[in-house]
Amino acid sequence: MTFHTVFTVRCPACSARYPVDSGKVPEGGVRARCGKCAKIFLVEVPGVRVRRRTAPAAPSSRQRGTEAPRPFAVADAADRAARLARVLVSDMIRYHRDRYDRALERGTLREDFAEEIRRSWSEYVRRVGEDVAHDSRYFQDELNATLARGERLF
Repeated sequence: MTFHTVFTVRCPACSARYPVDSGKVPEGGVRARCGKCAKIFLVEVPGVRVRRRTAPAAPSSRQRGTEAPRPFAVADAADRAARLARVLVSDMIRYHRDRYDRALERGTLREDFAEEIRRSWSEYVRRVGEDVAHDSRYFQDELNATLARGERLF
């Protein structure tokens, strides 16, 4: 029988605290996004020792000159950028549902979500690169499609 405990993690950037069920954290930890400041950080179960790999890794398929199939990987940069835009914009709604609903009612999405949009845009640029971010409209299109529910606000 496995026992689960609840422990508290603290965001390293803003010190926000979150309860975590130890049964939800896989061996080696899991990356989490702070609902307050959007910082991504590693969550590990306290006191659990993780066996780290000590032997040298076998050569990867890239080092051997062959590319192993990656069935869930998105190979195209445009697809990756569009997918990341969807995730970032959806997370804004997910982590701020009450504020999102109020902003929709009042018609103040741009103002009420300005900081979240700025942070998400920064993360988007960091992950897809300056060229893709500035030469495409994936992020803006997703803001309009998802955050603004089809209206062209952004």
